Amino acid sequence: MASLKYNILKKEINESAFTCGVRSIDEFIYNSYIENITQHAMTIECLIDNQVVGYCMITFKNIMLQNVPEEVAEYNTNLLDYCTSIHIQYMAVKKQYQRNGYGGKMMAYLLKYIMSLVNRIPIRLITLDAFKNLVDWYRSVGFKIIGDEKDYSDQDTVRMYIDCITEDNKNKLDTYSFI
Repeated sequence: MASLKYNILKKEINESAFTCGVRSIDEFIYNSYIENITQHAMTIECLIDNQVVGYCMITFKNIMLQNVPEEVAEYNTNLLDYCTSIHIQYMAVKKQYQRNGYGGKMMAYLLKYIMSLVNRIPIRLITLDAFKNLVDWYRSVGFKIIGDEKDYSDQDTVRMYIDCITEDNKNKLDTYSFI
């Protein structure tokens, strides 16, 4: 498999040139450029030999502490009632490239990129809404379900997360005295 190249989206996406096979995600993708230029989100295009293989979009979300796992909320100081998440709005591989490992490579790149930001800006979580048929795949790359899977029985997606707290900060929390 040739190596992938990643760029921040710099132009509108031609609707006839890309489909991942899921209309709702395709719609997000076709409208991504406006989100980039308004600085509401960042869309990354993934290329191989100058051909688009896929796209992914990230954005910030504030998540209320009562809606996060106990391991995240347990050290609440009451100064903030939320934690910051980089939310993966979507990650999509072009239909003709699916089932060839490109999604895994895109996710590895995305997680590495996000983790490079953790020491510079206060990001506690990486979140996404996984289609139910992809929950096991997201688990395999480190995501956990927020809440109980049965809480999502009447929904098409399941909210998942990775906790980005550093080992150093975990160790500091273990010895910190909360007043």
